[in-house]
Amino acid sequence: SEDMVQAFVRNGTSEANLIASMEHGKSIYQALALTRVQAKGDEKLEKVYSMMVAHHTADLSNKQTPIQDRMAAVNTVYMLTSSIGYHVTNATQVMMVTIPKLVGDFGTGNYGKTLKFQTKIDISKAPKKYQPLLEELQLRQLLDVGVEQDIAEMNRSETGFAIVDKGSEAAGKFAHRLYQIARMVEAYNRVSTATAAFELAQSQPAVTKRLGLSATEYAIGVVEDTQGNFSSIDAPLLLKKLPKVTGQYRKYQFMMAWVYSNAFTKATVGVSPEEKAAGRRTLGMLLGHAGLFSGAVGIPFSNMIASLFMGIGEGDEPEDLERWIEENVEDSTLAKIISRGLPSVFGVDMSTKLSQQGIFDPFPYTDYEISEDAIKQGFFEAIAGPSGATISNAIRSHSYAKEGNAWRAIEYGLPKGVRSIMESYRLGTEGYSLRNGDVVSSPGDFSGWQLVVNALGVPATSINDIKWRRGQQYELVKWFGEEQSRLRKAYVKAKKENNRDDLRGLIDDWKQLQSSKDRVRPFFNNERSALKKTPVSSLRKASKKQLEREAKYLEQLRRD
Repeated sequence: SEDMVQAFVRNGTSEANLIASMEHGKSIYQALALTRVQAKGDEKLEKVYSMMVAHHTADLSNKQTPIQDRMAAVNTVYMLTSSIGYHVTNATQVMMVTIPKLVGDFGTGNYGKTLKFQTKIDISKAPKKYQPLLEELQLRQLLDVGVEQDIAEMNRSETGFAIVDKGSEAAGKFAHRLYQIARMVEAYNRVSTATAAFELAQSQPAVTKRLGLSATEYAIGVVEDTQGNFSSIDAPLLLKKLPKVTGQYRKYQFMMAWVYSNAFTKATVGVSPEEKAAGRRTLGMLLGHAGLFSGAVGIPFSNMIASLFMGIGEGDEPEDLERWIEENVEDSTLAKIISRGLPSVFGVDMSTKLSQQGIFDPFPYTDYEISEDAIKQGFFEAIAGPSGATISNAIRSHSYAKEGNAWRAIEYGLPKGVRSIMESYRLGTEGYSLRNGDVVSSPGDFSGWQLVVNALGVPATSINDIKWRRGQQYELVKWFGEEQSRLRKAYVKAKKENNRDDLRGLIDDWKQLQSSKDRVRPFFNNERSALKKTPVSSLRKASKKQLEREAKYLEQLRRD
């Protein structure tokens, strides 16, 4: 029965921990004791020792978190594994990270040799020269990343609520089946990475000799560095201290940040010319692949770099790198390639899926805005992690239901994979509409190919373009409205204080703001009704209306 299986898993896990402690406990604590002696008196080494002890202590904790495990499973199905687009994106990890690393270490002449893909995970059937390597990877939990998930699946705790437990069991089985696809893709990536790294290391032993590694050690290191070690042992200490739901999906972000940081460090302060050259090649390939497949918007810090060297940000209105490229590159196809990458030409927009823009962002899903609501939302998303997005979509689904929009309510209530199919059907039959029901793009604007691509969970260029353009228009209209409101309030205050210098300055600022509307109006297809200029008289009327309101308030409060 299921109870017997769960009991077996718990008992087996406990026995495995006991055996491991008996076999390796003595050597571990002897090593820690020796490390403490060697680190004594050296402040940096003492910090390293303290961190090692903290990691070891955290790893000994085996606290069960059934509720958080359920939430994490729901997030994974809702946001990732139910979508074909996720698995397609996951399969590009070798291209985006592993190949730049291998080319960096062995030189650009070996680019073709890095394209070695194998999918067999049955070690006994693998070529004999790979078997020791694959066995070592399996022992380190670097080959089949689904083993821990299998154990967790059989080790679910009861909540005491029959409905919750039955629903959780059904969702768990569904999630487990979906996870097998991700598991297969991960195995594909890791075996390909290991075998390609191993062969290059064997064919060019001078490189691994300089690094002080054997071919097997080098291959294992490449798998860890570019595919990640997602076991609990290798998790950053911060994630071990945080709740599971807060740190979900963060290991990948930590890994990618380390890959870029390590390449940059080697390129700039490497201990030898060879190391600096390898760092420059790796960093160049990382940025090149990010730019090729996700465009300028997918390169880390591209917005910051662009604002420094390309004149972005010189205007009063909020600037956007993609909008700047569109305005300054005459050829629309070339502009699209530069901003969103080469796949966009073929109707596939990977600029959001493969973007590296947010890897150094502590809260990549939070919109930084100084307002009370934004701060509350940011705090909630930081604590809840991906669960925050799931909960937000559930709230959005409820909101659509209250408005009577049953289709959109169902969309946001279902996992990503199903939602994408429903969205494509809605776009193909109703067009793209705003929340208030206004249709901004007719069904004929989307080709069958674009709708099929979007239904598979892979972003379609034309659909993403409409969403992005509408989002930019909304932000611009909102910004101009807020700026005009700010200037009106400042004018009313200056008028009260009879500050003529401030009044003249505010009038000049108002005129400059209206001129800025002309600069961005082409982004609204030069529609005359978009961003209409507001005359200076609006400032004077604001002051007069404010005085009238104050008089009315005094009249209402005046007693006989």
